[in-house]
Amino acid sequence: MTMKPSRMLLHSVMLTSALGCQAATLKNGDVLYFTATAGSVVAGGASPLLFDSAPVDALNGLIIGTAQPSYPDIDKSWTTTGSLFSITGNHRTTSPVKVTGPDTLDFSGWVMVVGNQDYAFGQTQSVATYTYDGTHFTLSYTWQDSDNGGNPLGNLGLRYYTLYLSGTVIPAPVPIPATVWLFGSGLFGLLLATSGRKVTKSR
Repeated sequence: MTMKPSRMLLHSVMLTSALGCQAATLKNGDVLYFTATAGSVVAGGASPLLFDSAPVDALNGLIIGTAQPSYPDIDKSWTTTGSLFSITGNHRTTSPVKVTGPDTLDFSGWVMVVGNQDYAFGQTQSVATYTYDGTHFTLSYTWQDSDNGGNPLGNLGLRYYTLYLSGTVIPAPVPIPATVWLFGSGLFGLLLATSGRKVTKSR
């Protein structure tokens, strides 16, 4: 039984779609675009019960698998409010944030920048956790002085820092496999040949 060209074309589209389907998992090149309206916040202070906080909005977002050492880049500048201090800061990474498990990220390069001083939390606490449903994500990260041998960090004497990001994922471009292009080219050629034979017969 010969398949009609229209059915062959439909079959090709369905095959291409099937090849392009992927599971909902973060991958290199994905951009985590977070917003304050989605609940994104940064906080720091003396303890989990005594801290100042600030809402956080993405500038370019956090790119999985790519170091972002400059600032502002990941987030817009934010300013904390509370009873301890008022600081304005940003975040940067000295090494790429990478997926290490179904719900964990390598955060070893995570840095908070206040003024000209780096607070390199990732050097002593390198694990962040995340959720991802294929569209929306959440990311949670906490550092405490116990991760630093009981010692506070930086001129601010921070003993506690936490980050919560929430928003949408801008997926990395998915390259179309070469086999799909070859299959499509072959099908197109077959359709042209079939059309040519029909025109010749009609004459």
